Amino acid sequence: MARRVAPSPSGSPGPLVGGLLAVRFVSELALLAAAAWAAGARFHSPAPAALVGAAVALAIAAVWGVWVAPASARRLPDPARLAIEVVLFAGVAAGLLGVHAVIAAVLLAVVGVGAAFAVRALPSSVRV
Repeated sequence: MARRVAPSPSGSPGPLVGGLLAVRFVSELALLAAAAWAAGARFHSPAPAALVGAAVALAIAAVWGVWVAPASARRLPDPARLAIEVVLFAGVAAGLLGVHAVIAAVLLAVVGVGAAFAVRALPSSVRV
């Protein structure tokens, strides 16, 4: 059984919870950057690479913003939201593998999916 971490008495999350939420946020930013990089790396000219990379990152941000983001009016309930997160991280990791960025792909998949699962073990009062 997972150990639950209670918020500190001041009402703010403790350092362990804060660290986990920071890792989760950084993994979300890395997801967007990796998607842009993996999509853009398929082009030899910088203009199409930048356009396609930005378009892919924006598409992923739109999916995340509509169905995963905490403030979204259309946020999916778990486990559907978790499934979307896993598919996005796995898909971008596959894209990184396609451009031979193996270490980046493994790190993104492990940290991103790991943080998605770990945050669900938090008490609902601090979960995002």
